[in-house]
Amino acid sequence: WNLPETGTIPQGGTTNVTATYSQTGAYYIDANQISGASAIATPVSGWTNVSQPNECVVGSDVETDALFRVRIAQKGKGGQLSTMDALISALYSVSSNITDIIIYENDTSETANLRSDLTNVPSHSIVPVVYFSGETPTQETLNEVGSVIYNSKSSGVGTYAPSGEDTSETVNVSNSQGQVLPISFSVAETQSVSVNVSLTKLSTNVPDLNTEAETAIKNAIIGAVNEYNIGDTIYAQNLYLPTIEAINTAVGINQFNISSITLTGNTSSLVIPFNAKGVASTTTITINAG
Repeated sequence: WNLPETGTIPQGGTTNVTATYSQTGAYYIDANQISGASAIATPVSGWTNVSQPNECVVGSDVETDALFRVRIAQKGKGGQLSTMDALISALYSVSSNITDIIIYENDTSETANLRSDLTNVPSHSIVPVVYFSGETPTQETLNEVGSVIYNSKSSGVGTYAPSGEDTSETVNVSNSQGQVLPISFSVAETQSVSVNVSLTKLSTNVPDLNTEAETAIKNAIIGAVNEYNIGDTIYAQNLYLPTIEAINTAVGINQFNISSITLTGNTSSLVIPFNAKGVASTTTITINAG
């Protein structure tokens, strides 16, 4: 078990720290399994005892982006997935910068409004939207996206991207008979998400958050926000758990209470357009700990 590199035991005689298992994976122990002076592997003058009143938070191996793509690609082989899932799998293989994909579908025989901001979608059409994290895609990459959509979609299904949108793209794809066919899709834009977190100290003995703790909390919020897909409505209530887990890990339990978490415009939810990806960053997150 690894402890923080530095720490101070105050005059009260005790302090709370988070011990992290030295190996990755789902390792679990019940409360009170680590106790007594014998648990101190490296004796330090003045440190006489250790106790572990809480059960551990189970860890897990992180699946890398590369392994995720391999798993999705393998899953898509052999007709195991639906046509739509196979199309999504094929799109992920176009570029490692494609991190999010959503495909809206009008499978009716009438023009339909799929969302309040996605209207007049032609019958039997799909609206593919891809999000590139990092560099802006080249025209060559966009052409490949169009080719993958054409080769993976069902025959007779059209593609659609609303005219007048900066995110809309149309590329020409030649079929086996030499016909040139337009394929439309959208490249999602980034929508910045502001998050305001208010914390309350549970006692006057709780120290102020240091930079390391604030960074850990912000990274947890960033991860939670960025898990939302293109066009998903982001809810502040879904950020409480990752925030408190980060606090408990970085600072310790029973140190802070979350008074409130609000999003852009001091709201509890944030509607993201159909062609946008909500993204938070360290500069868009504010933590007030009083």
